[in-house]
Amino acid sequence: MPRARGASLVPISDELLKEIGLLAERTGRPVRSLVNEILREAIEVFSNTDVRPEEAMKDYIALHELKRMGFTFIPLK
Repeated sequence: MPRARGASLVPISDELLKEIGLLAERTGRPVRSLVNEILREAIEVFSNTDVRPEEAMKDYIALHELKRMGFTFIPLK
């Protein structure tokens, strides 16, 4: 993989680059910082669970919506 000034170059699609740029602009964060955080969190999910990130996101959205509707979650233990 080509290296420049301690950084690795990873090709990504134009569509993803545009989405990341818009997200960085909206959140006021540098693109590099945002990409590092996204990759770090994805690696953590892949490394520590049997759940794929898209499945975890679906569960998160469902739980967030239930909470918004007034459901209260009580731990079983």
